[in-house]
Amino acid sequence: MAGVSQRFKQTIFKQQRVLAKTLILFAILLFAGGTWGWWHFIYSHPKRVFWGAIGNALQTRSFTRQSVLIDNDQSYIQRVITKSSPKQVVSGVNEIKQENAAGFDVFTEVVGTPTIDYVRYTSIKTDQKDQDGKSLDYKSVLGVWGKTEPADKQTNGQLYNQSVLGVMPFGNLPLTQRRELISLMQSKSTYKTDYSSVKRTLIKSRPVYSYEVVVNAEAYITVLKKYASMVGLTHMSQTSPEDFRTTAALQFRVFVDVWTKQVTKIEYPGGRTETYGSYGIQKQAAAVPAATINIDQLQQRVQAVQ
Repeated sequence: MAGVSQRFKQTIFKQQRVLAKTLILFAILLFAGGTWGWWHFIYSHPKRVFWGAIGNALQTRSFTRQSVLIDNDQSYIQRVITKSSPKQVVSGVNEIKQENAAGFDVFTEVVGTPTIDYVRYTSIKTDQKDQDGKSLDYKSVLGVWGKTEPADKQTNGQLYNQSVLGVMPFGNLPLTQRRELISLMQSKSTYKTDYSSVKRTLIKSRPVYSYEVVVNAEAYITVLKKYASMVGLTHMSQTSPEDFRTTAALQFRVFVDVWTKQVTKIEYPGGRTETYGSYGIQKQAAAVPAATINIDQLQQRVQAVQ
């Protein structure tokens, strides 16, 4: 009788263990299913990823940008790193190339602040000849920094403004200002896109969404003016958004990494592309050139070689 009782207890114990394992397995599956549902329907929803990318663009201290424009036999490539804090500065290189009978290949180094642009030629190659049929020699102008500085001391530095005031503004705003700016974007319907038609692809084994976006010009100028005031850019203080009411909307395609919610590429009509990366990497800011000449003087020296 004691043996039967012992076997009965063992049977009950085994059943309890099986039940416990079943409940644990069920809990794991439920958790996994809930996690997948949260990821698929909430975290990785195209709308959430899009606005997450805008929010991340507004909280980065630095990023790299490569701009490429190819038009028939001409090409323009710019590679820069932009720092929005603690210093506002951009540095990088340009290559302008033309392949035809009057072909040339020009490399320049550039540095830009909100107020001043600096440029120097590092290499100039051309098929053109001088009056004696000899190759043009540009050694005398290589390495000389030319400077463009506005007379009114406004923040009209083109290189820096082009980097942070593109179709999506970039910077390092505090949380309250980010929320304020994004709220303004949304209330003004600055960006219009059909989230149901967003395309999902894999790029280097990472999920990427691509959005067809239309930007309302008046609304965007309103946003840029507000952003500029937040980061100390003064040149837009007198700009009136109403002047852009009849300006045609700008269309572009933006690519966003789903995992990081960061802009990776923007494509514009006409073949121009911008590729972004290295967000937040802190390298030493480029040194502002000390010895410079006026940019007009530099251009006159280049033309004098011809």
